[in-house]
Amino acid sequence: MLTDDARCQRRFWAALAAVIAALCILGLAHVWLEPPSPVDGAFHSSPDISRLSLSAIMADSGAGYALLSEAQAGRRYFLRNGKFYDHARRPIPEISGSLDTAQKTVTLTQGQEVRVLRLGNPDSAPDKARFRR
Repeated sequence: MLTDDARCQRRFWAALAAVIAALCILGLAHVWLEPPSPVDGAFHSSPDISRLSLSAIMADSGAGYALLSEAQAGRRYFLRNGKFYDHARRPIPEISGSLDTAQKTVTLTQGQEVRVLRLGNPDSAPDKARFRR
């Protein structure tokens, strides 16, 4: 027979496992499970926007999200409501941006530098013929 304390611990671990499983299904587990990675012995909080690439754009009922990555350092970031966050959901105030889901573009601003990132290849139109029967 389990004590109340053991039942409480069991419920906690079951709930935590359910949250982690849901994050894995949504592809967001890395945001919560990865520890910060050091760069040259120090933790680097503000990336250079010229090294960022746009990975995905998602929209929900509240706002749109843009997932960005810095390939050289292997770090991931996201943009929501004009604010830029690192993988641990810490805001990075030096960088701000805007998201246009219709055009599939993200505009990032860092100081005086402005960069527009587009999802996919902007030069190629989708091949609609391959979807016809």
